[in-house]
Amino acid sequence: MERVTQKTLRLAQLALLAGLIVVLQWLGNMLTAVMPVQMSFVLIPIVIGGVLFGPMAGAILGAVFGVMTIYGVMTGGGLFGILFAESPVLIALLCMLKSTVAGAVGGFIAKALQNKNKQFLGVVLASAAVPIVNTGIFCGGMFLFQEQLMEFFANPNAAYIIFILLAGTNFLVEFAINLVLAPATERIVRAVGKTRV
Repeated sequence: MERVTQKTLRLAQLALLAGLIVVLQWLGNMLTAVMPVQMSFVLIPIVIGGVLFGPMAGAILGAVFGVMTIYGVMTGGGLFGILFAESPVLIALLCMLKSTVAGAVGGFIAKALQNKNKQFLGVVLASAAVPIVNTGIFCGGMFLFQEQLMEFFANPNAAYIIFILLAGTNFLVEFAINLVLAPATERIVRAVGKTRV
């Protein structure tokens, strides 16, 4: 009976984190129309899930983020809407890959340090790794669209525009948010860990 209750609790907690990702990404998509840089809090639930439940949960929550990113690309237009129209499968794979791998990496880092009584360090390193992996895979994937990017920006240095202005600025914001909120994230993880059935 206790094992069933534990699984049910874990499933409910994962569902709550997934719902939080959907809401935060939806709000982020809405704010992108108003703000030049998206204030992305969506990586925090991915880190929490990876730290609490391991790499598989981090990957699942990352995949939820990937689906929401695809939705935003499909409905948002602009540069990524054009890239999606050109190659929907490749853009969808890139969206899923970047966030799913980022969630798994965060979970692996936290799990590696969890048994060594270094939970806070694990949370901080996972909080830093998730945006690094997410943005790194995104930037690598953008090289596949170099021709389309040059055409969109009417500039042969389009890759630099993407990396420095768009991805670079967004990465710095996501990275800063994750590191600033890492102590709060660790407290959430500790509190949820104490309430396990």
